[in-house]
Amino acid sequence: MLPRLLLPLLVALVPGAALAAPVSLKSINDTCIESELQNCTVAASGFVAPQDTTRLAYQIQRGVDEYDGIAGGVVVFSEVDGKWELLAKDFSGVWYQLPRLSEAEPIVFHVPGVTAGTGSFNADLLFEFVLPESTELPHWQRVDMDSWWEAIDGKLPKGLEIWKGVSYDFGEAYWGQYVARTSLWQETDGNCCPTGGSAVIHFTIEDGALKAGYVDYEEPKAEAE
Repeated sequence: MLPRLLLPLLVALVPGAALAAPVSLKSINDTCIESELQNCTVAASGFVAPQDTTRLAYQIQRGVDEYDGIAGGVVVFSEVDGKWELLAKDFSGVWYQLPRLSEAEPIVFHVPGVTAGTGSFNADLLFEFVLPESTELPHWQRVDMDSWWEAIDGKLPKGLEIWKGVSYDFGEAYWGQYVARTSLWQETDGNCCPTGGSAVIHFTIEDGALKAGYVDYEEPKAEAE
């Protein structure tokens, strides 16, 4: 991998490289930045310097959405040529947890999030550090975490479905695996009470998106007599 100190220099040497407007992070600990929330407060913030990458900064926000009431948000910044630029922001969740870094291959930065409602659907954000083979510069990019749902039914045991959000785990070590854990529902189940056992879905990251691979299925535990 390229040393972290060389990456900003490479950006500066590319003729006509498109740079986003720099953002000041002096008040990242106490003032909402790039927010779409009313009455916004900062729930958590910080800086992350993964090995052999450019630095990241994040801010988790809480406030009120004009239409949905209590809401949360997360804003992520990347450092380019010594300046901070907006990488991504999302306000689809009701709350977000502290980010998690995995220095496996590729290096990923994960922000867990949950939407409002009984479904507790995912509002997670995932970023990977890309080292392209072309002349494109190494950079952080957001990973598509939604498209894998389109094919997952064919990988589950017949008659079983996922009705709620899943619990992602991208590991914290070089040998960490990318997985999601979930309960499984039968058609006759109530939304509250899945009876179809559970599954661990294994992922790879391909072309900027999560791709579901094999699924480990665990049958429901027999009730004690």
